[in-house]
Amino acid sequence: MGHWTEKRLWESNDKAHHVKRFKFIASALNGGERFLDVGCAFGHSTAKLAAMKPGRWEGCDFSERGIEEARKNFPALVFNFCEHVESLNALGEFDAVVMSEVLEHVEDDKALVEAALQIAPTLIVTTPCKDVGDPGHRRLYTRASLEALFAGHAVAIHEDKPFFFAKVTR
Repeated sequence: MGHWTEKRLWESNDKAHHVKRFKFIASALNGGERFLDVGCAFGHSTAKLAAMKPGRWEGCDFSERGIEEARKNFPALVFNFCEHVESLNALGEFDAVVMSEVLEHVEDDKALVEAALQIAPTLIVTTPCKDVGDPGHRRLYTRASLEALFAGHAVAIHEDKPFFFAKVTR
């Protein structure tokens, strides 16, 4: 999370490609009112999504520091520290889970996808479709690797550089 904080990367959320990312997420959330933003970091994306798609939004992250900052930055929203993937189950049921720019950072992406689909019928994912030079990325997805990751679930994948956009349903 250090490079994210040092470069204040949340400030790039107003760039055209990130605005497009948020619009995709908001439009893919057709229906429901309870949403979870997994990998919320300091809460900036969660707050932006809550403004675009009204509902009961919560964020969760695997960084205690990130959650502390999110709670300070956006006290009207709920933020949860999830020590590990299994912690998602304790958060309850949601109408949809959002993972925007998250899967490429985690060690066990399959476990995270399955945990999300246990607590919500819909998962919205965005991930880079090209190398963006982020030192925290563990992998770069292709359409084929995303299809394999979501195997066994209904999925619609769209590529619009620099992102893959996916809507996964159980």
